Amino acid sequence: MHVFDDEAALRVEDAERADLFFRAGEVLEAHLEDLEGAMKHYLRAFKLQPRNSRYLAAGERLYRRRGDWVMVDRLLGLQVRVAADGPTRARF
Repeated sequence: MHVFDDEAALRVEDAERADLFFRAGEVLEAHLEDLEGAMKHYLRAFKLQPRNSRYLAAGERLYRRRGDWVMVDRLLGLQVRVAADGPTRARF
């Protein structure tokens, strides 16, 4: 995953960096079954682009796999707020 992290460090745009962190999370989750590592990368992507519903959905999916229903509920609520806010910034 260092390749994704190293590439993200070279990018200037938050959207590009977030996408690289997200893709690293997908690899960690789907191919390496490293759920902790995946969550860390999804969180990094979310912090850069908190209005991206893919990042919220990925975190929600991992918390669902863990059975952490409090966090699932929280992230579902954030997804609803992001969708409802449309072009305005949601307050987290």
